[in-house]
Order: sequence, then C-alpha cells, then structure tokens
Amino acid sequence: MLELEPEGTPPEEKERLDKELKRLKEAAGRLGEHFDTVKIFCTKQSDDGQETDKYEYGIGNFFAIYGHIKNYVLATEQAFKGDLLIEEDDEKF
Repeated sequence: MLELEPEGTPPEEKERLDKELKRLKEAAGRLGEHFDTVKIFCTKQSDDGQETDKYEYGIGNFFAIYGHIKNYVLATEQAFKGDLLIEEDDEKF
C-alpha cells in the first residue's frame, strides 16, 4: 500500500508516505529479530479528516503470513456467528 504511489503524487505527500513506510519497516525489522513472519496493518485518519489512510507492511514467508491471516479471519467470523447464535437464543427466554 505504501510502496505504490500513484503518478502525480505531490512531493510533500510522497515524503509523508516515505516516513510512514520507514516507521513500518523499522517496527517489522525489530519484531523480525524474534519472529519468522511479521505483518503490520495500520490505519489513521487522513489529514483532511474525510478518509482513513491504510498502511501495511510485512516480512517473512508470504504463504505463512497468508495462512495466519486467513485462519485469524475465519476464527473471528466463526466467533461472531457464535455470539449471534447465543444472543438469538437468549432472546427466546
């Protein structure tokens, strides 16, 4: 997300994105000293307050990261479904 800047990106915006990417690379590098894979997702309200800027950066084996993220999303969705079922059952009593 950060590494691909659209053509015509103003210089001050490019500088800001470069700083954000540097922060993510530093954080991932520190964590990577202790872990095989690292994937960082960040969001921040845009300067104009109208949008959410999204950032991500990772190091390590792509397939390990992908599998980890997929398992997390599936488990979270399953937990939400379980919560919904419990809430629906509670309403019947």
